[in-house]
Amino acid sequence: MSNECIIKKATPCYGSKIVSLFNEVFAQQRNLKHWEWKYINNTTKKLCIMIAEENNQVVGQYSLLPTWINYNNEKILGAQSIDTMIKITHRNRGLFIKLARNCLDNAISEGISLIYGFPNKASHDGFIKALNFIDTFPMPLLINIINPVALIRRKTNSRIVTNLIGKPIETFYKTYNYFIEKPKANIKINKVNQLDVRYDILWDKVKLSYKVCIWKDSSYINWRYLFCPDVKYEVFIASLGDNIEGLIVLRLGGVDNRVGFIVDFICEPTNTLIAYALLIFALNYFKEQNADTVACHLPKHTRIYKLFLKAGFFRYYRKEMVPIIRKNIDYISENILFDYKNWYLTEGDSDLF
Repeated sequence: MSNECIIKKATPCYGSKIVSLFNEVFAQQRNLKHWEWKYINNTTKKLCIMIAEENNQVVGQYSLLPTWINYNNEKILGAQSIDTMIKITHRNRGLFIKLARNCLDNAISEGISLIYGFPNKASHDGFIKALNFIDTFPMPLLINIINPVALIRRKTNSRIVTNLIGKPIETFYKTYNYFIEKPKANIKINKVNQLDVRYDILWDKVKLSYKVCIWKDSSYINWRYLFCPDVKYEVFIASLGDNIEGLIVLRLGGVDNRVGFIVDFICEPTNTLIAYALLIFALNYFKEQNADTVACHLPKHTRIYKLFLKAGFFRYYRKEMVPIIRKNIDYISENILFDYKNWYLTEGDSDLF
């Protein structure tokens, strides 16, 4: 029971037990290699996890993933709240709140200034009412249908419906896409397997456009996407001459890999030429991969969001992500932190993608 549990800070030797609990709670097959990549080898090299142990087994966890944050053009230590889990036999006994408060107190001693997360419905109220997180801005789901006939065929499993509805919709999309502005030919977009300091020149410019965002220098992009051991991400850079002007991260997923996800999108928001070229490239790339739709969550208040609409994306109102934020250290300005217009987050800033 929860009052028989020992609450303690996790060390790397608990990795296997934590993974075992994760697979039991979430019915997944995560392995120790993924856990070590995420929690041991991240760019901060900090481990911030509180566990509940009973009879030599981990029965609960509250974990933070430390990450460097761009805060008002200053590199500070922040964290994402992820992988909260309680063994089913130990739920509804206050263990989640007890673990969370211990972990959040430890985060202060680790110098973690702010914390954000994307809670599920079951844990949302606990974060807001008991842990002093606040709801922030919506990140709507944006969708672009690139193969309407195949999508309708899969959803209806009817040749008649596909012919009656799919063909006219396909004609409409072809006509619509014909009039979408095409990017300039002198922009080169290439796949990369590892980034270096050339990309950091771009990041040093991009970070000036946002007061609060994840610190996405080359070491972060390499770790988060290119060195991920069990999820395949494709990273592309857009160049003009010798200069890197933008970056996009793509991933196939969904049923039979028929959904293309734009996981991350980095460029100066005023550089619409590059941003638009990357978007059109992504749509064409996913067409070649036989995807039916392309999806992305983005903050509605950003210029990039509006550019997605221009490229033929539409908002799917039933689904959106809403990050929560917690101020953890006093010197952080609430005026900056809690003004949603200061933030830029992408799907890749969540552990869901």
